[in-house]
Amino acid sequence: DTPIEVYGVSLCYDYLKDWGPVDDILMNMNMRLEVQAAKEANESEAVDHKYRRFLTTKNLGGDKVVQERIKSDRDQVKKWFEGTAEERLKTNGEAFCVFTWNEDLDRVLKEYSREGSSLKNVC
Repeated sequence: DTPIEVYGVSLCYDYLKDWGPVDDILMNMNMRLEVQAAKEANESEAVDHKYRRFLTTKNLGGDKVVQERIKSDRDQVKKWFEGTAEERLKTNGEAFCVFTWNEDLDRVLKEYSREGSSLKNVC
């Protein structure tokens, strides 16, 4: 057998008390991604002129405002993960494991369902 390859693990957080700021930061990030996508499309000769979008950082308040928002968002996220106990987001006790190969997931599930499996002590 080959070693099981884990692609990534995602911890789930309970952000109910901070849902507004979390959503604001996600929206800010999405808007910046839209601006970047528009910039790339506008610079590409592969995109017909009539389909180019003219969304720029000016639409988000200008470069200075965008950079200030990025810093503010990063500072807040840092508090959620590295701040005081009161500032930190709490996990909800769930995690997701993403395997590189489907066969690895099958192997883990098979072991977990086996009577006396040591995986039941960690899951």
